[in-house]
Order: sequence, then structure tokens, then C-alpha cells
Amino acid sequence: MKKHFRGFIAGVIVTILLLNSTGFASNIKQKIDVMINSINIEVNGKKVEADNILYNNTTYVPLRKVAEMLGKEVDWDGATNTAGINDIPINRKEIVTESKEKTSDFNTDKYKVDNKDVFKGYFHNTDYSDPNAFLNSNGQTKITKEIQNIADNFNDNKDLSTVREIYQWIVKNMRGTEGEKFGRTSHDILTSKGLTGCTDYGLAFVPLARAKGIPTVFVQTARIDWIEARQKSNSGMITGHILAEVFIDIDNDGKKEWCLVDSTSGRLYLGYDTNNFSLSEGYYVFAKSLEVWDSGAKNEQENHKVMMDLFKDFDLSLYKNPKYQYINLLTGKEEQTNEFRADSTVIGNSAQILGEKEPAELFDRKYTSGFKQKNLVSFSSSNKKNMTSTQRIIALYSNDMSDSIPDFVKELIPELNNSYEEYIMNKVRDGRRVIVIIAKDINRLLEIIEDLPDDFLDNDYEE
Repeated sequence: MKKHFRGFIAGVIVTILLLNSTGFASNIKQKIDVMINSINIEVNGKKVEADNILYNNTTYVPLRKVAEMLGKEVDWDGATNTAGINDIPINRKEIVTESKEKTSDFNTDKYKVDNKDVFKGYFHNTDYSDPNAFLNSNGQTKITKEIQNIADNFNDNKDLSTVREIYQWIVKNMRGTEGEKFGRTSHDILTSKGLTGCTDYGLAFVPLARAKGIPTVFVQTARIDWIEARQKSNSGMITGHILAEVFIDIDNDGKKEWCLVDSTSGRLYLGYDTNNFSLSEGYYVFAKSLEVWDSGAKNEQENHKVMMDLFKDFDLSLYKNPKYQYINLLTGKEEQTNEFRADSTVIGNSAQILGEKEPAELFDRKYTSGFKQKNLVSFSSSNKKNMTSTQRIIALYSNDMSDSIPDFVKELIPELNNSYEEYIMNKVRDGRRVIVIIAKDINRLLEIIEDLPDDFLDNDYEE
């Protein structure tokens, strides 16, 4: 007997229904000797907590247990004695209730309150019964000495003033940078002081809030217009946003409540309902966790696959397009969100401005000077990865330009393949805004840019 066997049956008779190469042997029973639990079985790194049987070098496991760990559901038709394995549909019942747990890659066992799962996985409500459970910072958001030293600069009120100090510190001390959007830790982000986007803003904000004793939930969302585009074309840049829920005394009356914070744009939303997955400006909540890695994505590529699979059959009618009052975390003033218009709005402050130096700098001065994430590059020097991961692509082209246009740029901006003497376009395409300005020569290009209206950047336009 080998020591790694958990159990072994020798000479013990077990009655099972045999499976042959052509199907089930109808109405045949046979007594055999088998080995029980001699194999350790894992699905996506998580152990299968069920007995298994080894017989004739074949391992037999419970169909339902393994199927559910692979994100499938098992149906049984008693009339035909048929077991079916099917994809779990995303529908209203799964989203509004917790009646059926949709399996994801992350292990919730370590996050329990009174023996209840804190996180239920994608499209399930979070258990808020013990807010202190959300003071936990795990591997990715671990509060290191360096993070605690930063947090010590903020007040201990655990209220709006604390949240404002944290956000204002991030704005003052962090800068835009390029790099992996999901694979870095909070320690890496805060010590490098480099932010690649909203995920990094969240991973910077969350541990600083927890270090001040504020329970904080990491919230991932997808944009409803991207979801619709994904269902039509199975392509395009994924558009989503990261926010955070904080448990604070918002009214200074000694009572704490959950508030939603946009740690990128600096907003604290008022009247927030944790059970409402529809957020303003087109965002729909699909996951809540302590950190990104808990929701199964360890890098940008894995996140792309998760979201592409998750929203394939999403019910678009679930999004309710709410408006929220919010507090501007920089000014302290109360403002209101606008109604989301998918055909004209792109949220985010990243841009790739392609063209010669003079028109690119002019456009930047007029419209993107406040953007933290932007590149002003020639067409020939453009980078495909940067182009496909930005919220705005601005192509400034004149017919006397000698710069060559790479094929991937022409694919993203097919208008550059046409012979225009003069052309202006500003439209949302595949979740990003594409701006094209073409002129007969560089002087005319500069004139066009100079004459564009002040609100041109985020409004549809074609001429």
C-alpha cells in the first residue's frame, strides 16, 4: 500500500453500474474491487471535496460536483434517465437572488463571517452582516509598512474627511504610467507612484482606507454599451470601471453606512444601495471582492477572458440608468451625474494622439492637457497595445504628411484608407471614442483644430 493513498479497498465488494466503450451497459450489474480516494483531484487549483474511485486505471468522480466547479449546471431527466451538463445562463433570478451559486475561480472559504461566505461570486450579493470582514487585506492589498506610513498621514475620523484626504493624496502624489493593469500589488503601485488606470486607483485607495479602519469592498463593473457591442461582435476593447464601497459615518451623526466611491474621478455617491447593481454613467456591477485577484483575474489577459465569457448572454434590460448625487472629493461640493448616453459618452482620461508634433500639441493644449494618461506620437511610432487599451484615439492627418501609417492603425481607423481632402469625425466605436481630422496640408489641419468648439472632445461629430 502506498502512503499517499487516503483509502484502499481490497477484497471488499462494491456494486456499481459499468460504463463500456459504446455507452452504458443496459441493466447489467457487476461486483468489482476498487480503490477509493487514491487520487487528489483539483479544478482550477481548488480541491474537489468529494470521493473518487479508481478502477482499471480510470478515475470516477461525482458528475455534479466537478461540473459545478467548472461553472456548469447538471440537470436530470428522470423520464429518460438522462443527465445533462449545460452552461449556467445569466438571468434575472441569478442576479437578484442568491438561490444558485455561480462558481468562479476564487476561493471564498477564507472569507467567512459566522460561517457564511462574505463573497458569493459573480452576480451575487455580498454578505454585509459584519463590515469588519472588509478590513482584511490579503496578498494583493496587503498593508505593508510603507502603506501604513502613508496612511498615518490621514486623520482617524473614519468619515468623509478621511476619504477625501486619501483621494487627494493619491491625486497629488501619483502619476499616470504604462504597464500591467491587474498583476501588480497595492504595495507595488503605491511605492512606484505609478497608475495605469482605474484598477490601480482602486488598488491604491482600498488598502489606505482599510489602514485607517474603514471597511472597504473592491467593486468591478462593465459598461453596458461594451456589453451590447460584445454580444454583437465578440470583439472590441473591454470597457469597465473600478469603484469601492466604504463603511463610514457620512452625516456625522454616529451612524455608519455603505457609500460608493469612484477612486479615479473622485466622487462619493449619496443614497447608494448596495443591492443595486446598476450604477450611473453606464456601469453594471459584476463582482465584489477584497481585491482583484479574489475574482479570478491575475492579469489583463485573464480578466479579458473572464469578462468576454461572463457577458456573452447578459440581459441588457437589467441596466436601469440611475442618476446619483455625489460629493466631489476635491472640492467638497455636491453635484449630480448626468443620464448615460452610450452613443456619445466615454468615461476615462486616457488618449493616444497620433500626428505630427505641432498639431498633436495644439490638440493636447485645447482638449487633453489635464489627462494623466496620454501619448503624443507619430503614426509610425504608434504602439498597438497602447492604441487598443485607450479610451480615445485621436488621428490628426494631412495629405502632405510623409509619415507612414501602420496596418493596425488603418484597421482601427478605416477612415484613413479613404481619400479625403478634408474630413472631421468624432464617434464612439467598440467602447472607445475615435477622432479623425484630415486636411489637405498641415497648415489647414492646424486651422481646423483651432476652430473646433470647446466641447468637441466628447460629442459626436462628422463633416
